[in-house]
Amino acid sequence: INNVNKLNKSGKEDISIALEQITRAINESDLNHELKKGCLDHLDLLSAEALKSQDKRLHKSIFSTLINHGIASYLVAGELAEVWSFYEPNLNKFFL
Repeated sequence: INNVNKLNKSGKEDISIALEQITRAINESDLNHELKKGCLDHLDLLSAEALKSQDKRLHKSIFSTLINHGIASYLVAGELAEVWSFYEPNLNKFFL
């Protein structure tokens, strides 16, 4: 959440809102502890990378894998699908 606040203050509101809402949905979900932790760790990495200038971030291929195959694999089904489908385009637009 600390990174989300920093993103918001730096004018990166779209990505800030997306990360905050996905994080909230995961925290409130019925995912088991291990899956929650994995998703939240991925989101923490994304929020830290979002604070960096584009030339200092990890390569786009890493973000593609993380967003489209990492986090998405946990969230595309069940109760989190709606939140994911709404905010996933924001993540792809920002990082890819």
